[in-house]
Amino acid sequence: MRKHRHFGFALVELLVVIAIITILAAILLPVLARAKSKGQTTVCMKNLKQLTIAFHHAANLGAQGLEIRRRRIGPGSGHRCQ
Repeated sequence: MRKHRHFGFALVELLVVIAIITILAAILLPVLARAKSKGQTTVCMKNLKQLTIAFHHAANLGAQGLEIRRRRIGPGSGHRCQ
């Protein structure tokens, strides 16, 4: 009687593994996209808070009669919030 040795994977096994990976990717990608969006929202909120603090600080300096340096804020100045 002959013994057959089985080397490697069968095509069906390989297809099952690919299907499982595809299903996991389909589940994870939307979650990761939401997390990225939430992170960008957090960064924008922090930036807005810093701008508010800066404007209040500038208003207080102006009220005290001190000179205020002006800096351009807008496109091309590193501003990334949408």
